[in-house]
Amino acid sequence: MVSFISSIAFISIILYYIHISEVHSFQTLIRGNRKAKEMAVMEQEPITANENERPALYKIKGVLDDDNRIPKLIGPNGEIIELPKSVFRVLRQIVYHMMRGRAIFIVPENKELTTQEAAEILNVSRPYLVKLLEQGKIPFVKVGTHRRIRFSDLMNYKKLRDAERERGLDEIAQMSQDLGLYD
Repeated sequence: MVSFISSIAFISIILYYIHISEVHSFQTLIRGNRKAKEMAVMEQEPITANENERPALYKIKGVLDDDNRIPKLIGPNGEIIELPKSVFRVLRQIVYHMMRGRAIFIVPENKELTTQEAAEILNVSRPYLVKLLEQGKIPFVKVGTHRRIRFSDLMNYKKLRDAERERGLDEIAQMSQDLGLYD
């Protein structure tokens, strides 16, 4: 029963996070008759779990937290496939964040973003992001007249920015403590 639940949950989550470029590719993938065309990652909107999905998420979490069992996927022809560790780790993180009501994006590391997409991820205006690009703080390439930012470069910048902010907050907290502003 647990294997069945984990299989259904895994299939549901995968279908949530990907879309197929053509219906024919999807049918080919399900039937397994021919190699399916490459699946594109959904880029349009974040995915969140609704309240109706919470019970299933708790069941999936229970399966993923059971270190004594290895979750498996049951294919359409009854084939049982052990989940690779990498897929298992991703699935575990997806469920963890969805249970907490967080939106999920799955983006390939080498994905190139528009300036608008990058600005939205950083929660800054597009003109401010362009300024950061022109100052050399985030690497980018030009495609014609348009700037493109690799997702991994954007995440590196975000990590550095967040660490810098954290250090600044720690310094302010330490100064406040030194001045006796904390009881």
